[in-house]
Amino acid sequence: MAQMLDETQQFLLDHVDGAVAIIDARQRDLPLIATNRAYREIFQRSAATEATIEDTLAPPPLASALLQGAMQTVITEGTPCKLRDFTLATSATIGDHDQNTLWDLQLQPVCGQAGAVEQVIISLAKHDDTKSPTTPAPDVEQDQEAFLSLLTHEIKSPLTSIKGFSQLAMRAIETNDDPLHRTERHLRIIKEQADRIDRLISDLGDLARLQRGQLPFAPMAFALGPIIQSVVDRYRAITSTHQITLTSDPQMLIVRADPQRIQQAVGNLIQNAVKYSPNTTKIAVSLTQQQDAARITVRDWGLGISADAQSHIFERFYRAANGDSGNLGLGLFIAQQVVQQSGGTLTVESEEGVGSSFHLDLPLAEPDPNEDF
Repeated sequence: MAQMLDETQQFLLDHVDGAVAIIDARQRDLPLIATNRAYREIFQRSAATEATIEDTLAPPPLASALLQGAMQTVITEGTPCKLRDFTLATSATIGDHDQNTLWDLQLQPVCGQAGAVEQVIISLAKHDDTKSPTTPAPDVEQDQEAFLSLLTHEIKSPLTSIKGFSQLAMRAIETNDDPLHRTERHLRIIKEQADRIDRLISDLGDLARLQRGQLPFAPMAFALGPIIQSVVDRYRAITSTHQITLTSDPQMLIVRADPQRIQQAVGNLIQNAVKYSPNTTKIAVSLTQQQDAARITVRDWGLGISADAQSHIFERFYRAANGDSGNLGLGLFIAQQVVQQSGGTLTVESEEGVGSSFHLDLPLAEPDPNEDF
């Protein structure tokens, strides 16, 4: 439970220049502990604890992902961070400021006696538009600084695991003392975290090529069934927490696309299902014919996606608030780009607390007489 400020502390906070909010960094949803008068006046809040910091700031999807990444970095590293030129509250006007008002956010960690970050103080100030002609454009500067903070966290997190478990494995080997056979588990974790970094680098490379319009794409006619089977087999081998089932239409479904890119898109959907199903173990993949299209469905019984979030999940850098923060929010974006280049569609059906179904539809094609199916 978050500890509230006493009357004296609240009085002092109310008389601090600028808008200030304090969050509890020990809880996953980062609830507000306190806000000062200026903050409440800007966001028209009557109490300090009506919502989380995300609820009151209400940033658009990209800004939300950058804020989450920066917050995790501050909490994990214990170092302050500044986000410049932030756009907030896109769904409503706040106070006397309109939707296009730019803000500067300063995130300051507060550590407890054990050295861990227990609170984060957020200072909010309207951005000063007085800039030199050589200053980068606001959106470019914001993207560069906050995205680098997000990227730093996403790389450092698996690296920390790799270092720690490497030391444990080496110690067991040196002392020849491993009665519970933990070394095998430690090596498996090291491989999983190394794979995580590899996927991150691959996603960033694909993002850069997509932005330049240079993502390699070699379409050909191929039978979809064996391709989907290979993806499922691969993820069965590397996923120890979930059981992945596959049901497939008995007839041969031919599509024209880049088979490697389709494997990548389906793999991203399976990764997403695993990530957002922390309390369930079943993931179902199916391949069926829907009129003149082949449909690949990846179904999970996990956290589900809110109605508001469903309109943003295919956007670059978007990460659902109720999921694991260990990603850059690129998997679904890249999957959709691949599917669109293949002439198909990628849609989602979801309900919070029930799970999600992603449908990847590709138009059926005539078999290529030069290909052996």
